[in-house]
Amino acid sequence: PGLVVVVALLGFVIAGAWATFSLAARESARSNREAWMSREIGEPLEFAERIFSQQTQFNVVEPYRCEGLTDRDNDNKFETYQFEATTDGRLVVTSSEDVDSPTAVASEWSASNRNRAESVPLFRYYDVNGTDISGEPSTYIAQYATSLVITIVADHDGGIIEDSRRVYFRNR
Repeated sequence: PGLVVVVALLGFVIAGAWATFSLAARESARSNREAWMSREIGEPLEFAERIFSQQTQFNVVEPYRCEGLTDRDNDNKFETYQFEATTDGRLVVTSSEDVDSPTAVASEWSASNRNRAESVPLFRYYDVNGTDISGEPSTYIAQYATSLVITIVADHDGGIIEDSRRVYFRNR
């Protein structure tokens, strides 16, 4: 009987340890997923929102690439920021300021971007009435767009994750 009690107690201890380990593993995976989503999707969306909400002009308007002109650092010298979902699965932001840095600086935000692979435009443009004008010529969009929706699609752990943000232009 004493051996049965010891084996039963040992079984309870092992079951408790296994449950604790399983919970810790699930929480770790959740934490890793949230950190990945923040880095690959959240941060680029927030950065793009800051740039495009303050932009004064569009230079390039395409479904997978857009360039905005802004004075982000308030030094009265305009910077150009180009956001692009590339065909090789990268999300790249290229920035330059002619006076401070005549050479454009490219930053890769993601290497798991799926916008082009999933045929989801990175940018969709809207006029003052909320009408989607993305199919219009770029000169029309540059003149009449008052907001845009940025959608980032990424591949994570064999699944597709997507998030969007609407940006209203303050300077229009």
